[in-house]
Amino acid sequence: MILFKADNNQVISDVDFRKSLEKFNLSGKSVILFSRLFSFGRIQGVHAVQKIVEILQECIGEQGSLSIPCYTFSSYKDLVFDVNESKCVVGVLGEFSRHLPGFIRTTHPIYSHNCWGKYNDILIKQKYTTCFGKNSFYDLFSGLPEPYILVLGVGLNTITNVHYYDQKFSANSRFLKKFIAKIRVNGVINEIEFDSFVRKENFYKDKVPCLANLDALATDLKIIKRSKLGENWLHGVNEKDFQKIYQTCLNQDPEYYLYSSQASYLEYSEKNIFDLFHGSLEPQKIEQIKFLLK
Repeated sequence: MILFKADNNQVISDVDFRKSLEKFNLSGKSVILFSRLFSFGRIQGVHAVQKIVEILQECIGEQGSLSIPCYTFSSYKDLVFDVNESKCVVGVLGEFSRHLPGFIRTTHPIYSHNCWGKYNDILIKQKYTTCFGKNSFYDLFSGLPEPYILVLGVGLNTITNVHYYDQKFSANSRFLKKFIAKIRVNGVINEIEFDSFVRKENFYKDKVPCLANLDALATDLKIIKRSKLGENWLHGVNEKDFQKIYQTCLNQDPEYYLYSSQASYLEYSEKNIFDLFHGSLEPQKIEQIKFLLK
């Protein structure tokens, strides 16, 4: 079955996708998925999207779990969040999977997730009064057996878990702010207060968040796996390893690893050049991180 057709007439089949996933050994893992499917070409209809989800489920198996972001940003737009009706605004798989049998959707006015698999009973307990604090989705996910981050067709900048690490490890680039949200439950609209760890605008006057150098570091340290699919890539990393390297960089040298110029951000994130700085890190900085990780 053809899943994608690229502009150069190259096709990507379900067999190609399954083979590309094999490198990550997803069986039994708790997977959170970030994706930009259009990076691989034109999606060949709803049946292709369905097949992508089925292959992911088959690779993970019943002893694992699959979580797909279904973000709405409802409260930032003064909209009512309804777990059954609010549409996902962050990707094809997020909106598609909320209609699939076997998936549950967590309740959160910003960061809801569609979840399938063994740990639905844990993830459904996501606390909707915080985005990244205790018992947030990312906190619960991090506590699951074998948490794993899988990224399809886009770089590491899409990994929302990093904001959980920012709050957990007290990044000085952000601060805790309270918001009011409206949530509809059983037909009744309630106002709730929730917190999020948001940017300090003055901090970002001459830089933007960008994980291009962290991507290069993770590659040098061999903690990230990659598999090519068509003209693009899949990336996978153990969440515990990613959290540890992020914490180390945050504590040791955040200006170097976690931020960049706007121009570098556009190359890495918007143009999807994930290997922008691969092989170009300062050797002494790599050795310093290696020492701290021991």
